Amino acid sequence: KWVTTYEEYINYYPNFWIEKKKSQLNDRLDKEAHDLVKEILEQKDYRQAYISQ
Repeated sequence: KWVTTYEEYINYYPNFWIEKKKSQLNDRLDKEAHDLVKEILEQKDYRQAYISQ
């Protein structure tokens, strides 16, 4: 069975594709780290304050 390519990656050079994937992974890990720290702080009774504008 043939796997279809993602159109957005057709013209990528390998190094560009690698850098794009690194960036995506970094963004995902940043979000995971943020969520983990938020959960730990909430367990210690810290609350995130939202400023209404």
